[in-house]
Amino acid sequence: MISFLIITIFFLVVSFCTGYLLSMFKNIEWSWALKISFGFLINIGLFHIISVPFMYFELSFSPLFWITILYCLLIIIVSIVIFWKNRKCINFDVKNLFKDYQKKDIIIGLLCIITIFLQIYVVICYQHTDIDDSFYLAQVNTVLHTNSLQKIDAASGIGMFGLSADYQLVSYEVLLAVFIKLFNINTAYFAHSVLPAFLILLHYIIVFELGKKISKKYSLIFVLIYSLLNIFSGYSGYSQGAFLLFRIWQGKSVMINIVIPLLVLIFCLIYHIKKVSTVYIFLLFMILNAGFHTTAVGLYLVPIMYFSLVISYVLITKSERIKSFFKLCIPVLFSLPYVLLKAYILFSTTIVGSKEIVTVFENYQYLVTFKNVFLASNYGLLLLYVISFLFILIFADRLHKGVFCFSSIILMLTFLNPFIDNFVANNITGVAVYWRLFWLLNIPMTIACSFTLFVERIKIKYIKPVIICFEIILLYFNGRLTFNLLI
Repeated sequence: MISFLIITIFFLVVSFCTGYLLSMFKNIEWSWALKISFGFLINIGLFHIISVPFMYFELSFSPLFWITILYCLLIIIVSIVIFWKNRKCINFDVKNLFKDYQKKDIIIGLLCIITIFLQIYVVICYQHTDIDDSFYLAQVNTVLHTNSLQKIDAASGIGMFGLSADYQLVSYEVLLAVFIKLFNINTAYFAHSVLPAFLILLHYIIVFELGKKISKKYSLIFVLIYSLLNIFSGYSGYSQGAFLLFRIWQGKSVMINIVIPLLVLIFCLIYHIKKVSTVYIFLLFMILNAGFHTTAVGLYLVPIMYFSLVISYVLITKSERIKSFFKLCIPVLFSLPYVLLKAYILFSTTIVGSKEIVTVFENYQYLVTFKNVFLASNYGLLLLYVISFLFILIFADRLHKGVFCFSSIILMLTFLNPFIDNFVANNITGVAVYWRLFWLLNIPMTIACSFTLFVERIKIKYIKPVIICFEIILLYFNGRLTFNLLI
């Protein structure tokens, strides 16, 4: 229990310190939640950049381990020194943390805390039987026991095979190995019982900040609705909520539940300040690297989401469209070396192993996959999404339209276009995992946004609690407990 708390606090402190240093360097007023969120983003982005040469040249794990540990110590020490030097200029008052909230918000806040910690408790206390762990955790153990990177195929343990080209230069499991070695902890226990506490908490910290950008006054309602959407995502094992509560320790779950929401959050901030500043160009570069870091499919999923948000922003903004577009292209240009290196590996490596077996996605069809696999024939949720989409499109402001509607329309016209689905599936995503593109529609986020904005538009304050209760009932009857996948 003590190690559990120490590790979680350590991750929060390192993330906060990194975000704090960037905010001080750029003289930006960021909340504690933004500092933790962006600090985490920077840390995994930088780790990926540093680790790529180690992985490509199959170097020893030990130097990378010590570089990472020294970086964490340096971040903490420098943050303490700067904080101490500026302590007289810091006017911190606990009351200011709650000045924007009324007494009625305490009930919503308590409900948020209860639902979030219930999710953490269930995830870390119940048995996990996800078949993917036999490979991903084997990768971590292979790094730890061989002190090498990518030399040995984790699935077979045979050195002559090497790591599959798809998984080469993906640094997420290497980062897990760093902290497992640092804390001298069992790999399965770390992944299943320690890491979820931090990652689920981080997910809701990001959701909280998103809620403030959607509706500052009703941000806690956004968090509560989003939390309940995750809890009732058990209708399909392919939903974002199922990945959050069933396998959050895996890289692809970190990508869809942390990296993608962070990308949406950054664009919300860009909409708010009405310009693409240098700090957000840097953070967007880190976003792309974080996507590459977490999973093999991050090579195309995060850039596709980035593409849709950039195009929607350029179309909506009324001034400096060309300038904004070129600024938003800068992170892409700096990410190209990695993409080209990964492409070289994918197209030049001969893979020894079994041929991919496709069962569920045989005779692939776009609408069938969306209905039967991703939504699992949950027509109620689909109806909620369509209504939410139309509500935002008609009644919301340009921020909400751009982030939740126009970006999805762009996806539907391009990568999610049913007329070119076979081309995309066969040449970009792969047939078996094409369904992951549906994650980018951000269905839970769109529903939570519309529910929150609808409550905000109600003028009679006594009706608001009734509306919130009605929305919760809708979620209950149009979902299924995700915990059923665990228990």
